Amino acid sequence: TDSFVIRAGYGIFYNMIVSANGLSAMYRGLPFRRAETFINTTTNIIATWANPFPANVSGGGLNPQGINADFRDAYMQQWNLNLQREFFGAWLATAAYVGSKGTRLFNALQANPAVYRPGATTGNTDARRLYAPNFASVSLQASNANSTYHSMQLSLNRRFTQGFTLLAAYTWSKTIDDASGDGGASPNPFDQKFNRGLSDLDIPHRFVASFVYELPRLSGASPVLKWTVGGWDLNGIISLQSGSPFTVVSGRDNSFSGVNSDRADLIGNPYLPTDRPRGELVNRYFNTDAFTFNAVGTFGTAGRNIMRGPGDVFVDLGIFKNFALFEGHRIQFRVETFNAFNRVNLGNPNANRNAAAFGRITSAGSPRVLQMALKYQF
Repeated sequence: TDSFVIRAGYGIFYNMIVSANGLSAMYRGLPFRRAETFINTTTNIIATWANPFPANVSGGGLNPQGINADFRDAYMQQWNLNLQREFFGAWLATAAYVGSKGTRLFNALQANPAVYRPGATTGNTDARRLYAPNFASVSLQASNANSTYHSMQLSLNRRFTQGFTLLAAYTWSKTIDDASGDGGASPNPFDQKFNRGLSDLDIPHRFVASFVYELPRLSGASPVLKWTVGGWDLNGIISLQSGSPFTVVSGRDNSFSGVNSDRADLIGNPYLPTDRPRGELVNRYFNTDAFTFNAVGTFGTAGRNIMRGPGDVFVDLGIFKNFALFEGHRIQFRVETFNAFNRVNLGNPNANRNAAAFGRITSAGSPRVLQMALKYQF
């Protein structure tokens, strides 16, 4: 029918994604470049600069940074199926499935990790590396990360009629990857899939609604009452979403790999009820006894992003009015408040097993902010 529409789409998009920080690091520390301190004038400076090998003399192995030889452009496949229906004249409802798959995404690699063996210490890390003694830490920018995203997206839209408009949207989704954002070296440099899990960007539930409402214009009132009280407009944005995931780390390099991002060992049920009083949530958001330091020579058994922080609720409201002065000139007065009800949106807890504040929440979002503005338009 004229009021029912089905849409579907598929696209593939390419992009070269390279970390700007990584590129600048390469510029500062090019392969085969090393720092030397010359104490006397008899040293053959030219010979030293021209031949950086053997690299283990006078201060340890090289620390090169580079781009992996098989680096390829990243690409994203996106697809969707969209059902849309109009009803009651001004209302439009949409239900959609939206998915995507990222391939060859940017990732950071430690290409020269230290191998654990009895007697390993943090002091002999470089001596245990795969390419010792000529090379110490070797950082590579690679394109071996992948991601998947699946979502149900619902929206309801009321067109602006009778002084009121509304747009509301709800998304139920799941994102999995093995490197988020600018990527991050896997805690286990010998197994990239060890880092596969919920994305740092995964927000399973998100609801957002915005509205604009024209308050009564008082067209039949006296000019003074109409000018001062009538004609105000009210708007607002309401946002509710799940908390962001986080990973519990050991805080110790018990794997002695030199990466120093080991996870903790999971030995029990880490979850506690989230409907407890705020003071209890702040002091001990999850069951800290469920985690212990990873065993020596291992990388930890706790999965990536298996925990999730507190959710967020934001209500932003505004009221404004245009005062006509004379032809082509008016003044607009606005009052806006962000986090109008001053809700405390708690941050994620400390997830470092080695920290004194382990399990505690030590941060929160912005408090209520109120601002007023006066704008002259001509």
